[in-house]
Amino acid sequence: PPPPAVGAALRLLDLSEDLLLAICKTLQLVDLCHLARCNKAVRALASNGSLWTSISFPPSCAEKLTDGMLTKLLERVQAKQHTVTVS
Repeated sequence: PPPPAVGAALRLLDLSEDLLLAICKTLQLVDLCHLARCNKAVRALASNGSLWTSISFPPSCAEKLTDGMLTKLLERVQAKQHTVTVS
């Protein structure tokens, strides 16, 4: 998209995709999942496979997580082929 006019407010989605991905890489798993629920454009960003190469669940969540639930999560965020570690 073109840069905003002088004096115009900068929106999150006006930032470059590379910068948005760098910001998203700093988020914890739960925050990334919440972000994905905002709208289609943000969901596509949050579903980028590069954000899902390593997934770590807190013990309180991991004990409730089934293989089926994990499979659905990875399919939903289009990361199944990108994920290297899950702990």
